[in-house]
Amino acid sequence: MNKMKLYCDYVDNQRSPIWLVMEQFKWTSSVIYIPINSYETDDITNFHCNELSATVLLSDLVVSEEYPDQIGINLNRIEQRINNSGLVKEDVTKLYIRIVDINEVIDVEKLN
Repeated sequence: MNKMKLYCDYVDNQRSPIWLVMEQFKWTSSVIYIPINSYETDDITNFHCNELSATVLLSDLVVSEEYPDQIGINLNRIEQRINNSGLVKEDVTKLYIRIVDINEVIDVEKLN
């Protein structure tokens, strides 16, 4: 089971989500789908990038009619970037996803 935590900061005195961090995921499929809501939250001051990790780019995010309340992460694309850097995917323990990227993919999907 994927473990996810949403890190929030305060913008204009309002709590605003910034990063979604996923760990305990498996590289067994080409795309992994995660829910687009209800995450454990934490303050951005507790956000640390100590372990080997990968950032999920906007182009790595996908939507599918098969999973309407979820967003997909193309693990194959991330794996290619990891391999190109001379590392191996099994060493990557966390994926970092910008919330603005998730929102953009959701907003574009609503237009379709």
